[in-house]
This record gives sequence, structure tokens and C-alpha cells, in this order.
Amino acid sequence: MDIHPPHGPVNSFKDFFLHLLTVVLGILIALSLEGLIEWRHHRSLAEEARSNLTAEIRENRQLLTGGLAAAPDAELRLKATIEAIEAYRKNHRDDRTSKLQWGFGLFPLSATAWSTAASTGALGASPMPT
Repeated sequence: MDIHPPHGPVNSFKDFFLHLLTVVLGILIALSLEGLIEWRHHRSLAEEARSNLTAEIRENRQLLTGGLAAAPDAELRLKATIEAIEAYRKNHRDDRTSKLQWGFGLFPLSATAWSTAASTGALGASPMPT
């Protein structure tokens, strides 16, 4: 910001206050414009975070639905694994251990949008009502 001195000498309090008022109004206008730009930036950041979080929640919900549908099958596989391990402990020649599926049927949920929103400060940015 560049503030220029008055063009002529200040001869009275009226001139002094006129120049002071001009400088103060210029500074207030500049700060208001900067605040408006920041507000718009925070608003767009919050809107983007909201849409990303909504999409991520939708995807996680689909993963959970599929995971819950596959839960009984995963439970059966785990029970078969436990039985095979117990049988192997009793008899080290049990063939079932070579045919085991060692996966637990777990599925990772995504938290990328949440992490991004937290790191950019979008969680604290609440847009003003329009």
C-alpha cells in the first residue's frame, strides 16, 4: 500500500482532517475489499470441502453396504480357519491348512476428503448465509 503526502502544505485543521479522512477511508476501503476476497475464498473452500465430503460419505456407505452383505461369508471363512488351525495343532498332517483363505474380508474406508478439509482449514470455514 502506498500513501502519498498531501500535494500542498497543510494550513489548517480542516485541511489536516480532510487528508486524514481521505487516508482513513482509503485504508478502510482496501481492507474491506481484502476481507471480501478472503470471505469468498473461504466460502468456495467450504463448498468444495462439503461436496468432497458428501461424495466420500456416499462411497463409504456403498462400501459398508457391500461389506455388511459379505459379513456372513467372511464369518464362515474365519470359522473354517479357526477349525483348520485347531485341527492342525492336534494333527500336523491336516490338509485343510493349504486351502485356507487368509483374508479377513475387511475393506478400507476412505478419509481423504476429511484429511484434506482439515489440513486446508475448510472445517473451520463457515460460509456466511446468502
